[in-house]
Amino acid sequence: MPSDNINLYLEKVAGQRAFSKGMRLHEQKKVRALQRDQLLITAIVEDNTQYRVSLSLVNDKYEGQCECDVSEGFEFCQHCVAVALANDEQEQELERLRSGDAKDRIAAYVSSLDEDDAKAMLLELMTKQTDDLNKWQIIADISAKKANIKDICDIINTALPVREVWRKDRVKTYFDLAITKLNAVHDILPRLPAENAVEITEYALKRYDKVMNKIKDDKSQSLKVEYLFTQWLIQFSEACAWPIEQNVSFLKNLYLTHYANFTLRPVLSRFFTNDIEQKEAIVQSILDWRESLQADQALTLTEDLRHYFMLNSDWKSLISISESTATEANQKLELLGYYIKAEQVKSAKDLMDELQATTLNQTQITKLQKLELALQGATSPKEVQLKQLWDIFESNLEPADLQAFLNMLNHLEPEQVKNYQQQAENLAKMKLNDKASSFDNDKLVAVFMITNNWQAAYQVAMQSDLKPALLHQLAQRAITEDYDTGLNLYRKLIMHYPARTTHEDYMTAINLLNELKEALLFTSKSPEKAKLAFDFLVSELNYEFKQKRKFLALLGKYYGL
Repeated sequence: MPSDNINLYLEKVAGQRAFSKGMRLHEQKKVRALQRDQLLITAIVEDNTQYRVSLSLVNDKYEGQCECDVSEGFEFCQHCVAVALANDEQEQELERLRSGDAKDRIAAYVSSLDEDDAKAMLLELMTKQTDDLNKWQIIADISAKKANIKDICDIINTALPVREVWRKDRVKTYFDLAITKLNAVHDILPRLPAENAVEITEYALKRYDKVMNKIKDDKSQSLKVEYLFTQWLIQFSEACAWPIEQNVSFLKNLYLTHYANFTLRPVLSRFFTNDIEQKEAIVQSILDWRESLQADQALTLTEDLRHYFMLNSDWKSLISISESTATEANQKLELLGYYIKAEQVKSAKDLMDELQATTLNQTQITKLQKLELALQGATSPKEVQLKQLWDIFESNLEPADLQAFLNMLNHLEPEQVKNYQQQAENLAKMKLNDKASSFDNDKLVAVFMITNNWQAAYQVAMQSDLKPALLHQLAQRAITEDYDTGLNLYRKLIMHYPARTTHEDYMTAINLLNELKEALLFTSKSPEKAKLAFDFLVSELNYEFKQKRKFLALLGKYYGL
């Protein structure tokens, strides 16, 4: 660089007017194709037309050449200023990268290569490994419109060899290696026409189904491959600009193609077109097609249609496909819910009368009570609704029903609300002591949380095994108001994960430790005490799980053990 202060130097060399114009060209990103070869810098500047500029460094000073009239070949014009500024900016960025991490330093090296060297290096990398050579050969053929689908299917066959695999460690290795090899196909498919990508994905799914006949996968290691193929099918089928008939044909084919070892259902919810104008016509075509299917196939399709309509809150369509099939009590209860959602009051009342005259189990009675309350809605007096909600909670002690009841008590005095909360807690405790009941500690804790009795919730959590998500929720709250309780709940939660012996569970434990460490910094009145407690917990984990070498390695990586 000619000077530590490049702006002063260039203004002196080019003059104030040319410098100002060059600065503006640089700021407007008008400098293109900047290259540096030893002491020669070349570029093109866009300024009404294109000008080729060459700068050379002689005795640490710039000499400029430009095609513009102002320069007349040798004068240091505004275009030379723009290139010099762009070069200076590039050099500063390279210096920053050279002092960065490994990726930054490699980026600096690549930026320093000239075009021929970079192309030669890229070619070497692309052809060094056989798998890479095959991938880039296919991509080159696609670019030249000479792609052979069989070559891509060969990669899939190589990634999923048909062989019997039974041992757990070999099953994992088999599918880990498959994913590695399938990465090449993952890079290739987006470069193909969407229809070809769908065709290849369907081939991959059939190959996967064939392979799964030979493999005993107790640990579901194969799901990562199944998920990859399913995502391909969703992605590329959505990208196909099919007319309605072809779209319907594709969906029908997904129903009729039988895979012995997995399913693509629910088909409509996963593979349906994003074209809003086509949706209604396609659904109608599928509904008409249902009439021609055998009973078992029609039932499968009906369930998929129901799932799709539910996701789209299309209650009228749900009613239309459910009325003829609702023969059992549970099916009629679902239909009653659809009537209420669609505000078909007369149909709902008629069906409710029918259900009330039917012998139902306790779960069905509770559901019917809730639906009756939903049907009455705001037309019922508040006192009636409250009694019905309390009766529902009292019959099954579901925390969600208690929350619905308490949400309606905003018109009562705090003391009255507290009385209801106490009654709810007493009922929950009695139910827990009933040996014949399925009521568990998770539900009891949920009741305490709803009634804001956090101390009782913490006490139960410390004395019993709760679901991790619920225990995590309690630990997060406790650490903000009760240091010791929060620390103990976090300890109990974290201890739950390393025992499972999977990398995902190990990382969950590490993430929870990081969360706890951050929480302690903000909540503890004594940072020294908090640090000591946290270090003790890490040491305890290190001792408790000393046989889990991979987990210990993670503890060492994050906490320096």
